Amino acid sequence: MRKLRFRIPNRKKTNQVEENSFAENGSSEDKKIANALPVCPHTVKELEVYLKENYDVHAVDETDLDYQRLAKRMGEDYQLYRLYVDKLTEQAEQILVALDYKQDQMWIDFDASDEECRRRNEIILELYFYYGIRKEDKEQQTLRFQRLAEILLYLP
Repeated sequence: MRKLRFRIPNRKKTNQVEENSFAENGSSEDKKIANALPVCPHTVKELEVYLKENYDVHAVDETDLDYQRLAKRMGEDYQLYRLYVDKLTEQAEQILVALDYKQDQMWIDFDASDEECRRRNEIILELYFYYGIRKEDKEQQTLRFQRLAEILLYLP
């Protein structure tokens, strides 16, 4: 079984990559889904490509999607799609932790001189100015995580 890999920024400015194998270390539900997958993509991007090519869906563009209709159209692969969305959300949450997200406050280095710091600042600003880091209802929170997931897809 191949592994999903998530790139997580860290404060020491290294290119550390955390491996997250949902088939080996995930919940029993994750394991069940992983073992039943028709394909076993090893990156979130590969999973996205598979879903887009086969079903013309993209998690971050489908904010007002009729999930019941999609489930009928996709059959068993619908679980694969939900796993994709869940993994992006989990990745988004890890990024928020890595960015020291605490009670509506995030630190921004306005004197950033290297590319990594600038990119980090850009993500924070995207979150702060456009999507409001604050207590919000479940629907707004989901939209915010989906937007963050979209940003993450373009990270190196």
